[in-house]
Amino acid sequence: LGIVQNWTTDFVCHFAVEFSVLTDEQIKENLIVHLIKYRRDDADKTDVLAARIDETPGADTLEKCMRFLLQWSWETIAHSRRASLKNLYDLCVKFEDSASFKQSLDNYFRVDDLTVILQYIAENPRQFNEWGKAFQVAGAIAALKPDKWKARTEMLSRFLESSAENLGIDVVSGLYRLALNDYDDSAGRVRLENTLFRLKTYFPPDAEQQQVLQTIVGIGRAINLPLEARYQLADSIERFYTGSYDWVSTELNILNIPQLTAVDMRLKNLNQKIYDQLLQG
Repeated sequence: LGIVQNWTTDFVCHFAVEFSVLTDEQIKENLIVHLIKYRRDDADKTDVLAARIDETPGADTLEKCMRFLLQWSWETIAHSRRASLKNLYDLCVKFEDSASFKQSLDNYFRVDDLTVILQYIAENPRQFNEWGKAFQVAGAIAALKPDKWKARTEMLSRFLESSAENLGIDVVSGLYRLALNDYDDSAGRVRLENTLFRLKTYFPPDAEQQQVLQTIVGIGRAINLPLEARYQLADSIERFYTGSYDWVSTELNILNIPQLTAVDMRLKNLNQKIYDQLLQG
């Protein structure tokens, strides 16, 4: 909040604290700047953050800011701790041998061109035209073998630790998990569908939302998702954008389940009518 400028301690019982004298608006501005460091999605929504702070229970601005910061810390910083524990848990549960365990750790800490791409996406989450770069091989989006998707997923995991929500990183994570047929992992369906849920907030025009959806589906087609994963992706999009199954199923080369269900119902109704007429005749 910027209230404490500096402090020292004798590590026994004494603290020397140097305070800043700030106005309520300065305290709120400091808090918003701090929040945006961790939540790049909201970089240009300072007015929305300010309104949320004002709506927080509290006797005055200082108390509102403190309460908001405490709740945010639980949702964000504590999330990072839980995500770190999950990554460690997954490594232990899936342990096969020392060599593969070491390889997973190497993937986690690796710094290469993909790291730079993921970092850019994390810092510019709404530039959806850049998302496809996380799936490129030699400059073009391409299908990979499972072990390559696994390596990218392990590298991505440290970015997931630092962000509870990030439009770009969440889409990349969801598609990586779809490619691995591991969509129900907490880094898969939950992440991708959370982005689909928030599209209307961050991309208000319908045309722009369609562009984002087409980008996601286009990546899924280009990386040649497994058949089950293509249906899962189509179902997730249909859940938030009713009526999208027509073009999504065409793009992903899958059967249009809603249409087939509707045809099946019409056939059943027609058979019932014919059966009733036969009984009456």
